[in-house]
Amino acid sequence: MRSRFPAGRWWQGELPEWDVVSVSGDGKRALLGEVKWSGRPFSKKAIEGLVRCLKMRQPPAGMSGVVQYVLFLPSVESKIGCKGFGDVEILTAEDVCVDMR
Repeated sequence: MRSRFPAGRWWQGELPEWDVVSVSGDGKRALLGEVKWSGRPFSKKAIEGLVRCLKMRQPPAGMSGVVQYVLFLPSVESKIGCKGFGDVEILTAEDVCVDMR
């Protein structure tokens, strides 16, 4: 389904900033994402802390429907093994980058 708005950053006044926001064409689904950087892979404990903070933030004003939360991380420790933490999807650089060879 086509997005109603192109994915982009959202920030307004004193409200929480979102690195990635996109709403489906029918307005029934939205993606809210946070992008984090580290030179080292994220540990399970670090990801759990990020997930807690992410879930405490208010969605953009006027947003309705089902929200999919996503954390975009460069890499995670190999022992983590799962891609999602509750209803928060974890996407790494490997998940979103296309092999350019």
